[in-house]
Amino acid sequence: MLSTSPTVQVGEMVPQLVPAGGFTTSISGTYYFGTGEVVSYGIASAEQMSVNVLTLSNGSYNVVADYTGTASGSQQSDLTNSRTITVNSDGTFIANSTTRVNAIMISTTEFVNIDNASQSYPIIQVADSQ
Repeated sequence: MLSTSPTVQVGEMVPQLVPAGGFTTSISGTYYFGTGEVVSYGIASAEQMSVNVLTLSNGSYNVVADYTGTASGSQQSDLTNSRTITVNSDGTFIANSTTRVNAIMISTTEFVNIDNASQSYPIIQVADSQ
């Protein structure tokens, strides 16, 4: 998918494969994702490349991540983050009892993560369990 707007936009469209009965918070699995390329939009000091392993399990998730700061070069390994999560029947994730959608399930093996959603230029990541 290409955009005809004057800004640079590119994307891919895939069908959402909803399991029988819809998605539920009881969905479990291990997913892998990261940022492979970082483009700075005036927040270079906060930009970083990452590799993440996320485990979903019955209403919670745990992430183990390795980061390298693209501006500072600093490295952080095995950082962990655990939170509660709600997976709605339409496949949207809401973490920590907020109202902001953090991710959208494409299938039981893949989801799209919206990182830094409150920033002007959020990072979109595809997480895959395979």
